[in-house]
Amino acid sequence: MPDWENAGAPTLSVSIAETATTCGKCLSLREIVRIAPDSGPGMVDESHYVSIDSMGRLIVSRASGHQVYEANGLYSRTIGRQGSGPLEFTLPGPVTVDAKGNIHFFDPALNRESVIDRHYDLIRERSLRLGVVYDAIAVGDGHTRFVNALSMEPVKIGNTIHRVDDDSVTVSFGEPDDSTFAPASVALQRQLAMHPSGNLVSGRRFEYVIEIFSPTGERRLLARRGGVWPQTSGEPDPIKRGAKLNGYLQDIEVDSLGSVWVLSMDPRSDWERFAKNAALPNGMSVLMPIPDSPPWFRSRLEVLDLRTGTVLASRVFDDQLWGFLGATRLYGYTYGTQSEPQLVVYSVNFAPKP
Repeated sequence: MPDWENAGAPTLSVSIAETATTCGKCLSLREIVRIAPDSGPGMVDESHYVSIDSMGRLIVSRASGHQVYEANGLYSRTIGRQGSGPLEFTLPGPVTVDAKGNIHFFDPALNRESVIDRHYDLIRERSLRLGVVYDAIAVGDGHTRFVNALSMEPVKIGNTIHRVDDDSVTVSFGEPDDSTFAPASVALQRQLAMHPSGNLVSGRRFEYVIEIFSPTGERRLLARRGGVWPQTSGEPDPIKRGAKLNGYLQDIEVDSLGSVWVLSMDPRSDWERFAKNAALPNGMSVLMPIPDSPPWFRSRLEVLDLRTGTVLASRVFDDQLWGFLGATRLYGYTYGTQSEPQLVVYSVNFAPKP
């Protein structure tokens, strides 16, 4: 395969496929900490935005302030509070840590980035005005960030990824193949990670498509993986009986060797057994999960080699995995006897065939 990792490499389009050496049991999980207080300031809320800082502490983004837990799971403190003033937040959003150990919080409602140091002191707050932010990653010392946001500014509409240098958006890119998407379509959500080559890795939400972009926004690779779960290039159709349930990409990460780790949600073939009709105030009804029944989705974890276009490993877990904490850890949620959420951190072991 031609080299896409270096500057000047042409754009490639490849299919990702399993091979005779693709393994499943070579991937395993081990629970290392469970956070389960059901009352008090350390009580767990489900959050899609969990990160780990340079000291190994877990940070859980919440609207009422971001929770901090020590590596052993003990509650430490809450950063900020609900509001719109300095170090106040209105919605949970992406959390990313730069090479200096500074922590960057993105508030989708305030259109603001708050940066604190490892001692939780506020360094600065910036107005981004990028619209709804779904994912963000800080590069190096944090002066550069890549942000997936649905900007409504005319020159940025349709571009899903924005490079922010200090206080300015310097380039917007990643326009989808189908330019008919509405600017605020959830189909424009992306998951972001940095490759050791310095390129940006992006995963689409409702398609198993991985893209590689240069730091200045030139697309170098489009890799498509089929045959795993029902996909759509746009927004999924409303859930209804007799129809296929779409899967979706949950998170991505890149390890030090350049392998891309993909966490996706794989719908169960018998999901309708665990669904019931629920009435809405407008007289309509929707399908909802039956309480205390198995989830409609299982977690699929895969390791991809984009240099060869192959799947190194693929395994489906019943554990509800929500995201990566680096390339060696994952987090997810389980539920207690009163349906209270419990945050679980797992270590991931990848032992490929020799």
